[in-house]
Amino acid sequence: MSIFRWIFAFVGLMRGRLWGALLGYWLGSMVDMLLSHYFFKPKAAEQSRTYGSYTSYSRQNASLRALMATFAHVIHADGRIMHSEMEYVRRFLRTNYDEDYALAGEQTLLELFKEKKNMTENAWLLTLAESCALLRMQMSPTQRMQLIQVLVQIAAADGTISEAELQSIRTLAVNMGLNADVVDAYTKRRPTVTDDYRTLGISPTATDEEVRQAYRKLALQHHPDRVANQGEAAKAKAERTFRQITEAKERIFKARGLK
Repeated sequence: MSIFRWIFAFVGLMRGRLWGALLGYWLGSMVDMLLSHYFFKPKAAEQSRTYGSYTSYSRQNASLRALMATFAHVIHADGRIMHSEMEYVRRFLRTNYDEDYALAGEQTLLELFKEKKNMTENAWLLTLAESCALLRMQMSPTQRMQLIQVLVQIAAADGTISEAELQSIRTLAVNMGLNADVVDAYTKRRPTVTDDYRTLGISPTATDEEVRQAYRKLALQHHPDRVANQGEAAKAKAERTFRQITEAKERIFKARGLK
């Protein structure tokens, strides 16, 4: 049953244009889901079969699609699909989920890019609104905040975060019931990937072994023990530099899936 989402969207469009339509669509979706839950439950004899297989599988697919929709929106916010951002998503999926789910996530992401290409902007925004509504229902505020962090990291995977990418994440945050300011807070206190590579004195295209070698060289060069006899000021400076080098290495290792 999905009639109310379209009724509310139409009313919102008449009263508040695009954002009114988005809000109406989201509110209508909530009404549709509540009505479906209370008035269109499967019969008792069918519940064990339904909830034991198809429904749980469908819910998992819907959650995955909603998550990938947020990824697709951020990746394509600047009109380009960057290899570095796609690679970050692949590493994220393989690190946090099993192989089958990770593969399904990649496939869903590619399908969403194709669908988005054939959609109007308004249609895509409605799809996002529905995805964010689902994620808001299924995720706690803490989990949604963590998702915003992941989206920021995806945007930063190519070394920079464009204003278009920031705005796309702010929109997703608001649609998931969060304050848009959380996006700015995360980007202000998180160094970009370019900063981390610059700290180690290497290029983002460096191999994994080159990253390890650069870290080992700088860690030995700036270890606080090397200036232990030069006074507290020299030791404090060495500790700050050593900490910056170590933190940059840890972020790069995490982004690359290294240990």
